[in-house]
Amino acid sequence: MKRENGFPAARGFGLLVFTAWKEKKSVLFLCPALAFLGLGMGLIRCLALPALLEKIVERAPAQSLLGSAAVFAAALTGLAALREYLRQNAIYGRIQVRSSLVWKVQQKRAVTSFPNIENPKVRSLENAADLALNGNSAAAEAVWETASNLLEHGAGFLVYSFLLFRMGIPAFLLLSAAAAAGACAAGRQGEKWEAFCREEETKAAGQMLSACQKAEDPALAADARMFDMDGWLWELYGDARSRYQKCQAEKQKGKFLADALCVLLETIRMALTCAYLAALVWSGRMTPWDFLLGVFAAKACARCAEGFLEDLFVWRGQGRELEKVREDLEREEPFHFDDGLPLDAEQTGGALFADNTETWELKLENVSFRYPGASGYALRHINLTIRPGERLAVTGKNGAGKSTLIKLICGFYDPTEGAVLLNGQDIRRYNRADYYRLFSAVFQQTSLLAVTVRENITQTAGEYDRARMEECARRAGIAGKIERLPEGYETHVTTTVYPDGTDFSGGELQKLLLARALYKDAPILVLDEPAAALDPLAEQDLYKRYRKMTEGKTGIFLSHRLAFSGFCSRIGFLENGRIVQEGAHEELMKEKGGYAELFETQSRYYRKGGADEGI
Repeated sequence: MKRENGFPAARGFGLLVFTAWKEKKSVLFLCPALAFLGLGMGLIRCLALPALLEKIVERAPAQSLLGSAAVFAAALTGLAALREYLRQNAIYGRIQVRSSLVWKVQQKRAVTSFPNIENPKVRSLENAADLALNGNSAAAEAVWETASNLLEHGAGFLVYSFLLFRMGIPAFLLLSAAAAAGACAAGRQGEKWEAFCREEETKAAGQMLSACQKAEDPALAADARMFDMDGWLWELYGDARSRYQKCQAEKQKGKFLADALCVLLETIRMALTCAYLAALVWSGRMTPWDFLLGVFAAKACARCAEGFLEDLFVWRGQGRELEKVREDLEREEPFHFDDGLPLDAEQTGGALFADNTETWELKLENVSFRYPGASGYALRHINLTIRPGERLAVTGKNGAGKSTLIKLICGFYDPTEGAVLLNGQDIRRYNRADYYRLFSAVFQQTSLLAVTVRENITQTAGEYDRARMEECARRAGIAGKIERLPEGYETHVTTTVYPDGTDFSGGELQKLLLARALYKDAPILVLDEPAAALDPLAEQDLYKRYRKMTEGKTGIFLSHRLAFSGFCSRIGFLENGRIVQEGAHEELMKEKGGYAELFETQSRYYRKGGADEGI
């Protein structure tokens, strides 16, 4: 996404201001209010002591002196109390604005096009956006404090400069500005050195943490003892610890030098200021209390100038971080969603889900696909028609392109060349969310949410059909397991969040996910390596269930294990990204090609003595 001309962070600030205006307008008004209250407190501190000194020198009555002191104290206390009250109230508003942006980002990611999930550039942008949103110190919240400080220091520099100018010492405006610029430059150089050291420090800290975690990891306990890894882990930890300590020392050295330079510049500035103002007092051109006021004003002016420059650097950096949030929210989607055509009868020849057995035909027409950044094609010139109610198996050796093919059929990717057609229409025309409604699936890489078994099956925390849920669990072969749980269908899944929850074995997980797919009751059922975690007997039982469950539906099975071949009407054998064989099991066995070779090789492992046959 290209940046607009002008201040590169302006678009990020624009997003934040727009969100604040919609969510919590008070945040916008509290920012300058806090700045001017802080400025007022600084002015009172600057004016109070010289004014009281003047009264003391002039031998003003004690009542007048105490009254003036009380006025200054009351004003300072009142402004400080009001500022703290507004600051505490501002915190909640700032959190609300940041939380609103977090919610928008999460909504975007939850429905983003699938290619974005596997795109390294998109993931990098998302990580950058997360840095601006995660935590109270992140840019989306901290920027308000920075803006308030920036306004306070900028206004303070102008006010104190005017005060010094009225006192007849404008030359010290340049001195203050020069000293502030030098101190800021030293500080920035120190930060750069610290950032340079931090990169290596972070790597070393990560290696130390990894070594500690591995030493405590139960999964590694057996290997650690079998291969005597404790000494090796300690060596890795010691090496990382040495590098970490070296980085710490280098970072502290750079910070000390930068701080020392800042102190030196401030000392020189104050010495010259005091010497010049003292000469004015000795010559009779300035009173002692004006001397004190001049010292305070010059110090405050330099402090505001230095603070303004520092705030400006921080503010610009926070703006660049916020721009990443805006880029993340505004990045274009490769698929149509709300702007896509609805999947209805007029465009497809049948109403959605009106007739699961006859309505939906999928066709891959001369499809080729290459992953972004890849040098070669994962699939080439695929022509495949999946007829309504058909059971299709897709198999092949590892790396043949099976997973890529299923992603194209399910609409997770669009072809690089060719088209995927639904009832003769390119699916790129439609709202992709509508297209996904056609599919129920059990993918190889899956996870359960830390909610109840019921919610995992029905995919809702609201209303559901209990009888239908229980029937789906029964058909999937998991009902008995669920009913034996302490709370039945209301038992929480996984023990990571709920100590009283339950974990499922690999086979049980597959059945639970199958029950979820059945509950959706979509016309097309996709199974990606469904028996990968099962033993041969459980695998046979699972495929018997699949045969019954796919009656009246289109079934697409993806596996490199060939036990499904007996109940699939057609098999496609992939090799090097192409469908090199297609037909029923008996036909492919007669061809004596790659499918027959793979089938025979696998079948030997299930025969007695297969391992002794040189396999």
